Amino acid sequence: MLNENDLAAWYQRLNFGEPTRAIIDQVRCSDPARRVGGGRSNVSVLPQPKDGRDYPISKSPCRG
Repeated sequence: MLNENDLAAWYQRLNFGEPTRAIIDQVRCSDPARRVGGGRSNVSVLPQPKDGRDYPISKSPCRG
């Protein structure tokens, strides 16, 4: 997420007016509209035969 200085520079570079800035600031400060995290549905367990442990892995291609 951008810090305050970077955000102000972005607003200025895109020539956003005050009403647009206020909406963006409100969205940035509000809670998510839906539950995030997903729980168990997006995590699998990868067995590791070398050490006998199981390691959770994410099915999402966006996570590292």
